[in-house]
This record gives sequence, structure tokens and C-alpha cells, in this order.
Amino acid sequence: MKKRLTLLVAAFVAAFCLVGCGTAKPVASIGKDQAALSFTSASPYAITIELDGNTYNMVTVERRLYAKKGNITKSYENTIIMAPGKHSLKVMDPSGAVIYDKTLYLSEEEHKVIGLDSKLE
Repeated sequence: MKKRLTLLVAAFVAAFCLVGCGTAKPVASIGKDQAALSFTSASPYAITIELDGNTYNMVTVERRLYAKKGNITKSYENTIIMAPGKHSLKVMDPSGAVIYDKTLYLSEEEHKVIGLDSKLE
């Protein structure tokens, strides 16, 4: 009886770990002295970002999903976390063509979402 109980407990623990230990994307969070930047388009699209001389390869968030939820689940694949202030931003498509080029000012805890629909289609 003791063996069965031990085996049952071990099976339960193993099943719990298999269900609860899924793979999760690293999630970015916005702190009090940080700002964030994300991009949307009609469908997920690979883009290259040049932000203050640093280069990032990202994927846009599908506009339909963003509009439905009203927020973006921030991950390192779709959001850039930065210090608030003035930033030079350039967005390029996979061929290297510039589709967005502006200087932005982001305040503390601001999460700016930029729509790229008209520029990608």
C-alpha cells in the first residue's frame, strides 16, 4: 500500500511539472523610469529597427489581435524597452527600404504603438 501511495504521489508530481513547466517567451516589463515601443501591421511582418544607433530585428503585432485585446503582450520579439526621452527611430522592411523615419519623445511608463499598415502593404 505504501509503495502504491508513493508511486501515485510521484506520478502526480511528474504530471504537474509537465503541465506547468511549459516554455514561455521572456516578457518585457515597463518600469517607472522606462518607456516602450511596439509596432502593428495587418499581419505579422519582419522589420528591422534602428533606434539611437542600435539595431533590432522584430516582428510586428497583428493589428486585428491588438485591436481586439486593446493591449500588446510585450515580449522581446515585439517590444523595445528604453529610457524615456528623445529617440531617433528608423524602421526598415526586409529588403532594407526605410518605411518609417522619425524622432520621437517618450515619457516615463509610456508604451507607444506605431501602426505600419500603409507602409507595408
